[in-house]
Amino acid sequence: MSADIRGSHTPCWRCRSYDRDERRCRIGKCNPKSVRDAVAVAETLGAGTLCLRSPHREPLLLRIYHPRAGTPGAGRRARPVAVEPIDE
Repeated sequence: MSADIRGSHTPCWRCRSYDRDERRCRIGKCNPKSVRDAVAVAETLGAGTLCLRSPHREPLLLRIYHPRAGTPGAGRRARPVAVEPIDE
C-alpha cells in the first residue's frame, strides 16, 4: 500500500474479509469511523475487535499499552547513585 492509511477510512465493503450477503465481517472485526467510536469499541469489546485496516487502531493501541510513550523521558531510567559508606 502506497497510500497513507491514517488519513483515510477503508470501507468494509472493499475488504476481502467482508461478507456482502451477511453484511458483516467474516472474522468478527469492526472498523469504526471515528476515534470516539474506536475507543468505545476497545473499552467494551477489547482492542482485538478493531479491524487491522482501521486508521484509529494503532494510535489507540499505543495509548492503551504504552501510555507514556509520547511523553519526554518516558523510556529513560534514573541513573543509579553511587553511595559510599562513611566510617566514623
